[in-house]
Amino acid sequence: MMMDLMTYVDMDRSWMNARRISEEYEKGVEEFLRFACENGKAMQGKYYCPCVRCLNHIRQEIGEIRDHLFVYGIVKSYTIWTWHGEILDIPTTSTAVQFDEGMDDNLEDMIRDVGEENFGRAHVYEALKSDCDQELYPGCTNFTRLSQP
Repeated sequence: MMMDLMTYVDMDRSWMNARRISEEYEKGVEEFLRFACENGKAMQGKYYCPCVRCLNHIRQEIGEIRDHLFVYGIVKSYTIWTWHGEILDIPTTSTAVQFDEGMDDNLEDMIRDVGEENFGRAHVYEALKSDCDQELYPGCTNFTRLSQP
């Protein structure tokens, strides 16, 4: 059987770096949620939440994910939405690669395992950086969530 790979979704992801109160961010969140609903695998109506708090480890309903993305922000390094149905684009060559059915299943499991292992560690820095930049409370200019009073 010939392995047919879907390509990377050609979607603008610049919204992920926009301010959370901007129209660009809002439209991006809605586009992401639409993509997740159409392509992701829900479990009892819940999808992995890519906010900096849940880190794609906790499943939430779409409305809760929307809230989390506005309150906590999206993990900025999550640019290929593998947990929401996007398949990594692998460059093709002129020679076709043949896989037999059993090998194909194992390869997908191995890729998922490697992604899970590294994904959690990659976002620790992102979460700490976010906390370092976030005010302790609205209007507080002297302290951040990580500073000591």
